[in-house]
Amino acid sequence: MAWCTKVNKLAMTALRLAAARKAQMVDEAVLLDATAEALL
Repeated sequence: MAWCTKVNKLAMTALRLAAARKAQMVDEAVLLDATAEALL
């Protein structure tokens, strides 16, 4: 049963990291778009 908890914790951590990276990428894209519009 202990290994199941570790696997679940690892899966949740991986999902959190993927979500955080996706959000960071979106934020960078928004900032780049805003910078491009400001320079026009």
